[in-house]
Amino acid sequence: MNIEIARKILTVIYDESEQREQLLRVVHSLFPDIDFSVEEEGKRLLSTVSSYPHEGILMSAEHNGVKTIEMCRSIKSSKRINTPILILSENELSHEEKSAFLKAGADDFLVLTADHETIIARISMILKLSASVKELEYLTGHFEEQLKDRVFELKQRDEQFRQFADNINEVFWMSTPYGNEITYVSPAYEKIWGRSCQSLYDQPKTYFESIHEEDRERVRAHLGSMLYGSFDEEYRIIRPDGDIRWIRAQAFPVLDQFGKLSRIVGIADDITKRKQVELELVEERNRITSFLNISGSLIVGINRDMTVSIANKKTCEILEYNEQEIVGKSWFETFIPAEEREVVSQVFAKLMNGEIEPVEHFTNRILSKSGKITIVKWRNTYLHDNKGSIYATMSSGEIIGISMPGEGSSQVG
Repeated sequence: MNIEIARKILTVIYDESEQREQLLRVVHSLFPDIDFSVEEEGKRLLSTVSSYPHEGILMSAEHNGVKTIEMCRSIKSSKRINTPILILSENELSHEEKSAFLKAGADDFLVLTADHETIIARISMILKLSASVKELEYLTGHFEEQLKDRVFELKQRDEQFRQFADNINEVFWMSTPYGNEITYVSPAYEKIWGRSCQSLYDQPKTYFESIHEEDRERVRAHLGSMLYGSFDEEYRIIRPDGDIRWIRAQAFPVLDQFGKLSRIVGIADDITKRKQVELELVEERNRITSFLNISGSLIVGINRDMTVSIANKKTCEILEYNEQEIVGKSWFETFIPAEEREVVSQVFAKLMNGEIEPVEHFTNRILSKSGKITIVKWRNTYLHDNKGSIYATMSSGEIIGISMPGEGSSQVG
């Protein structure tokens, strides 16, 4: 990138006009495209250099060494001035003198009696250094603007993220790769866990310690799956007030641009109400099952897909299977004699599709594990969804006979 400067100006400071005129003639002849301004005593040096861009400053060392060093120091200490300084002297300066000028901010030295090649080299170096400084200033300013824009963008994203995280009912959290430090946890943690977010920041292990002791080891065994994005567990926590909550927690790894594990993010939801409903449903099912088991009739529920949804104790005894072996199996493929399956299953499919009117009573044969055939007279109840379509049947049956395979056929009706 090239930075164009409208005018290249060197500020020259001298004690005696003869030295000034001599140098000006030489420099003008060597650099005819450069304009020069002159400060006799350097009284307005800072204001002059600050108000107009200069390529460099040629400063006489012989006027007053101490005063020249102070001028160098003043120029270099100004945040608005980054102009290179070339110190001019009638004779070669000593090592100590050069060291003092360099510490004050001088960039190079030139003896007035130097040949033209040396003068060209020294002033060209100052011009190049000035161009580099201005280019660096431009790039720095451009970078700072980009950085400001990026910081502003990140602040906006961070604010949007926090607004989202702070207003969801679930707990959102982030940690270092192996959970040694919690870097963020949303306010919902305080509502669900009954503990402050700060307490988790201070002691990350309290998250794990709050898990119910009956669930803790199971959860611990699956912690490693967080690194692969497959952590999905349900467990109980105990709040400080003794209240027990059910939690569903999921966690995922986040990789950086090089594919290296950067952090773990997770979300935890209070599913206590859902669990209570599930437990109530289980209890209700158990009550129903207990009632059905008291009945001396066979009771069977069949879903639309022909699988068994429920089978009472009497049904299990006749079929010679336990309940777990019956529920979920295809009723027709498993418990209807082979020679009758196609016909009976087709009738059932037509009932489910509304192609024939529901049948309240029918009689057919069922097949036990040992091959025993039992003839059952069924009474059917049909379960309908909110659109009025049949989605399952519930049937109670009375045994009216027992036969061996090959004795008669099923009769629906």
